[in-house]
Amino acid sequence: MGDFRLQIESREPLSLMRVCVPDAGLLDGDDYRDVVRACYLSVCSVIAEENSHAIRFWNYVPGISRIHSTGLSGYEIFNGGRFEAFKQFYGELTSEKTTVATAVGAADEHLTLHILSSSEPAQPIANPRQTAPHHYSERYGPPGPAVYPLPSEIYSSVQLSYPALPASLAKRLAIPAISLASSARFA
Repeated sequence: MGDFRLQIESREPLSLMRVCVPDAGLLDGDDYRDVVRACYLSVCSVIAEENSHAIRFWNYVPGISRIHSTGLSGYEIFNGGRFEAFKQFYGELTSEKTTVATAVGAADEHLTLHILSSSEPAQPIANPRQTAPHHYSERYGPPGPAVYPLPSEIYSSVQLSYPALPASLAKRLAIPAISLASSARFA
């Protein structure tokens, strides 16, 4: 347990990475956090090597509400590992170094990440009435990374350049291509 596969499919200017850690949900506490951190460090390394920019993360978290022996939920442990990876890779976290992300519960025990990246960086837009995740109080568990919605200019350019993402990408994400655009625009 803890080994993972990373697959990349590219269609300029976009790339889609998929990371899967079989049975990650069976890990507890620190072991689970370490696996999440290792996955995110690998993803950050690949993105940097490709001179690319992450513009969207989809995270399927096993046992998202399950309470571990640490007293934290699967989601809190996941956020802790993700935060540690971003902090280790980027140093100080700012909106320019992170992107929009969604984390939902997985139907199985596999941790699965889908990462959409682009040769062009996104310009984050934060909701001024909302506290950024990396500024949440410690009482909500370990800090989460900064995540922001995809800006409309990037959404528009992707939509114009690619009226619909390739069906193979949409199928891998298990969502229709139009939902991908909508979730990016309104996340």
